This record gives sequence, structure tokens and C-alpha cells, in this order.
Amino acid sequence: IPGGRIAGLGERSAISADATRGEAIKSAIGSTRPVTASNTTYFIGNNPSSPQVGDLRISFEAVSADTASAYGKLDNGKLDFFTASNGVKIGSIRAGTATAKDMFDADISANSTMTWIIRAVGLIAMMIGFRMIFAVIGVIGDVIPFVGDVFRFATGMAALALTAVIGTITIGTAWIWYRPVLGWSIIAIGALIAFAVLYLGKSRAKANREAAQPA
Repeated sequence: IPGGRIAGLGERSAISADATRGEAIKSAIGSTRPVTASNTTYFIGNNPSSPQVGDLRISFEAVSADTASAYGKLDNGKLDFFTASNGVKIGSIRAGTATAKDMFDADISANSTMTWIIRAVGLIAMMIGFRMIFAVIGVIGDVIPFVGDVFRFATGMAALALTAVIGTITIGTAWIWYRPVLGWSIIAIGALIAFAVLYLGKSRAKANREAAQPA
């Protein structure tokens, strides 16, 4: 297994410093300054209490992982990621003992969670984008008292409706091929949200117009 894939396994613990290893470190880096070993730190310099430019503090950690579980592609005795036809790399390694099914299920769950988080962030960004596009309408409406607030509410509802429609259509379309029921359900939910938002917006606008009319 490549060293980079096992580097994060196990628990980290600091390695105690000793004078013999300190001298070896000093020799390896070619320093002429004295070395002081204290607890888990090597100080290379004249005075640990008053460090100067060029002084060094060095410490080492060990990672212990007696047992690990992994899956991937075995190639000439080397276990590494398997690259699928779409370029996705498949493989995992973790400390302890786990079955292949448990590792697959955990990785699928983690990937699914991250995917939905990315989708949510995308919807929020889309909503912000539409609000920024429509913001100029509210500014124009400020010329007439009360109208600016009405315009801002209307454009906010329009931005939310567009986000619901475009976002859910995009997400639902991606799911239709693999899970048609889920894909169409997402699109239907987006359509319902858009309809509810538009209905609420029209009702609010009507109420505002009636309130603005003189008695």
C-alpha cells in the first residue's frame, strides 16, 4: 500500500527526545550550534529560552496502526485506487477491521451526503444570483414611496421560484436515468414549491395594492 494512503491511519503520539538522537539530527542537518533535548522537542541553538533567528525546534510523531482494512485495485502486489471508466477513483483504507460491505456502505453514504451538500450550496448560490439580478428593480422602485418594498418582495418571490424550478429540474434530470421515481419526484416538488411561492406572491401583491388605495 502506498505510504501516502496509510499516513493518516492510527493514533499519533509524540516521540520522546534523547541526547543521542539529538546529536544525530544535528549532524544530519549540518548545524554547528548546540542541541538540547527536552521532553519531545529538540532545540538547536544556543539558548532555548531566548531563541534567535536560525534556531530550530524539531519534534517527531509516531502513528500506530496495528490492523487496517482496505479495498482497491491490486496490481503487482500493490494496492491502490481503481479508476473507473468515468475517471472516478474507487478505493479506501481505514484503521481496524471492517468487512468490504461495511466499507462500501460507509463510502457510499459519505459520498451521498457530500453530493447533497454541494447541491444545497448550488441552490443557495443560484438564489443569491437571481436576487442580485433583480435587485436593480427594487432600486428603481424606490423612486416612488412604498413601491420599492413591493418590488423587492415580488423579485424575492420570483428569485425563489426560479431557483426552485431550475434547481430541481437540474437535480431531477440527473437522477431520471438512474432512479426515475426519485428524479421525477424532485422535479414535482420543485414545481409545487414554485407554484406555492408564486401564489403567495400574488396574494401579497394584491393585499398591498388594496392597502395602498385611498379609502
